Amino acid sequence: MLIPVRSKAQFPLVSAASTSEVPDEPRTVLHLKIITSALINYLLTMTHFFSPRHDFWPIYDHLKRHYPLGLTLEEPTDVQAYPGYQELQARVAESLQDGGYLQTDWNSLEAEVAASAARLVRGKTNGQVPCFSAVLDLGTTDGAEWQVRKELFFAVSLVGPFYTVVGHDTVMFPLDAHTVVRQTAYLTVSPFGAYEPVFDLVCAAIERRFAGHRFVPFMLARRPLAGLYVPGKEGTSHPLFYGLFNDYLDVQARIVGDPGFKHGDWLRPASPEGRGRWYVAPGNPKDVQN
Repeated sequence: MLIPVRSKAQFPLVSAASTSEVPDEPRTVLHLKIITSALINYLLTMTHFFSPRHDFWPIYDHLKRHYPLGLTLEEPTDVQAYPGYQELQARVAESLQDGGYLQTDWNSLEAEVAASAARLVRGKTNGQVPCFSAVLDLGTTDGAEWQVRKELFFAVSLVGPFYTVVGHDTVMFPLDAHTVVRQTAYLTVSPFGAYEPVFDLVCAAIERRFAGHRFVPFMLARRPLAGLYVPGKEGTSHPLFYGLFNDYLDVQARIVGDPGFKHGDWLRPASPEGRGRWYVAPGNPKDVQN
């Protein structure tokens, strides 16, 4: 018997052929264990640039072109002297100036998102990081001694043809009239809950205006890479999210949603001879998912 595990990420089929071999355990409990195990294995593949099912090497290729990956960077000058990083900085300067490369497309995207969602869009783009970025303001909820602000962050990378969309819940504690403590409550990394309609809306708008750009699954985006330089941040290893976009979000915060969202955009094509097809195991090898 096969249990299809389906979500927006379309997990692969999972075999439950062995359930009859454990009569003492309730079938539903065992099914859940099988599904959980498959889900964990699936998520682990999201942290590798290459797996039998996915090919994320294009992300790494663009990063290594512009950052001296693998080096322990003691001084920013080590990066600033790297030819690829100099090329990236020149692209950022050219792109972010008024009327520059892609600037018009980005301004149109911000206007489209604001009009479609009937919400305020605040630009977050600056000349120090390799992306266009903005947040869609979804409002603030007031508590007795705190506030929760919901906003949808979205960005298009200048490192390569990649983009991201992340829901961001921030808790704010006013200490006095001039001081507010802010802390990320959690990040929503796929269309989920209150973010679902606007998440899908922004993804579709980006893919229309920036043809060929692909969403970077969050499970991979938070992976640290040595030699990834982030202006203003200490350390020699940072999440690749910061190298592709910026460090506006704390990507190590708690998350909700599917961290493998849009992984299907990174599937390796099967060869004409049939290699690359998926066999369900353990189980009958005749059960095949293309």
